Amino acid sequence: MPENTAIASIFTAIRLAVDDLFFNDDGLTFDAWRDIITRRWAKADISKPHALLKVMLATFKGLLLAGILPRLCLTGVMSTMSQHKNYRTIVAIRGSAVSLIYQHTLRLTSSSTSTSSSLTLINNDVERMGHGMREVHEIWASLIEIALSLWLLEVRLGVSVVAAVFVIIGNICTLLGKLHIVRLD
Repeated sequence: MPENTAIASIFTAIRLAVDDLFFNDDGLTFDAWRDIITRRWAKADISKPHALLKVMLATFKGLLLAGILPRLCLTGVMSTMSQHKNYRTIVAIRGSAVSLIYQHTLRLTSSSTSTSSSLTLINNDVERMGHGMREVHEIWASLIEIALSLWLLEVRLGVSVVAAVFVIIGNICTLLGKLHIVRLD
């Protein structure tokens, strides 16, 4: 197969170095969070349920709270800003979780566990944590939107809005029932 000399000349002419890469936000680097997350994890009672969640929430509460105002002001530009703040939080949480797993793995003896179990934690659990955080602001914001919508309906329709409330509650119960059945399967 003949080589495309034009493309080959471009790739050989370009030499990338670390200094050529874009500037990384210092707030997202592992160095910014390493000491804080390590200290809080060391103090945490890891025998209690949701210990990691509590440590992550305590550590990244500022980043989480930073996404609230943009989400409250949700319009075209603000939606992007809200997503940006949310994904910054996800990057920081995922990076810190990988760091904790890596530090824990370094302290293990070679006979205590296999390397693959740590890689499984990094690949699966950290990805699930990030995926679960994507809609964190949508949960509380949706409740406010529902309350405002019901209030506006009540202003226009009066007491008959109670019927809409029953329909909403019925749909939520149906949806939760279907999710429960899917999880059981």
